[in-house]
Amino acid sequence: MFFGPSILELVSKNKVYVLCLSIGNESGLGEIRKKELEASCISFGINIENVTCLDHPLLQDGPTNVWDVELISEILDYHVNKNDVDMQETP
Repeated sequence: MFFGPSILELVSKNKVYVLCLSIGNESGLGEIRKKELEASCISFGINIENVTCLDHPLLQDGPTNVWDVELISEILDYHVNKNDVDMQETP
């Protein structure tokens, strides 16, 4: 909630990608939440083409849902490699 200054700093010096692992559909508002995320990213200057919001059947939003750590790791690895993300600090 208070990451605005950090995001702006990152965007000013780097190509930023956003990966959201769930559309947040626990209350049936998933498409609205997805559009809110995209709008937020645009307002921070993040290219919409660099924003991915997943709706994986095993990563559904909900207070009792437990997400598989291995699945998350695989998804992160895939997207880091797909986008050729360099996670080194920019001087």
